[in-house]
Amino acid sequence: MRYRYLISLLPWMLGACSSQQVKEYSELTPRFNALEYFQGTVEGTGMFQDRHGRVLRRFTVQAQGIRQGNALDLHEVFDNLDGTHPTRTWHLFSPHPGELTGHAADVEGEATGQMAGNTLHWNYILDLPVHGYTVPVRMDDWMYAIDANHVLNVTRMSFWGWTLGHVTLAFSKPKEGDHVAPPQ
Repeated sequence: MRYRYLISLLPWMLGACSSQQVKEYSELTPRFNALEYFQGTVEGTGMFQDRHGRVLRRFTVQAQGIRQGNALDLHEVFDNLDGTHPTRTWHLFSPHPGELTGHAADVEGEATGQMAGNTLHWNYILDLPVHGYTVPVRMDDWMYAIDANHVLNVTRMSFWGWTLGHVTLAFSKPKEGDHVAPPQ
């Protein structure tokens, strides 16, 4: 009798373990293409929250993307409110429609992802500097186009399956006539 009860709960438990899929967003607009969106100048404002929800870091980012066909070089300059200014240069490539791959100096191997509808989902391992050491942190990255000029980015950071925290980042493209200093 006890086993029947447990077996009846099995579909619910398995469903609770499933995660969202990028294809669930395939009908949503505006369509999001990372190579198109990040071409030119993009600004962002964000924060890192630990697994308890405490805000531990706030930052801004200036990005400049240069596109050549199915590839984009994206240079990011971060301005952390603690006074540090890390940079990252992504080399992004779309081998097939709806697919995205990327490389950066502080990313282990290749970042891989899929785009559908207004959404990009991609994963990579970031070599994160922590107190003089480098920690390989898994980044589960979701980007959602709100409109043609605004994208929200939510990233789950984990180490050996344990959630370390989340990054929330709001990107915006400057409107015509807005002056934005290029990243240095």
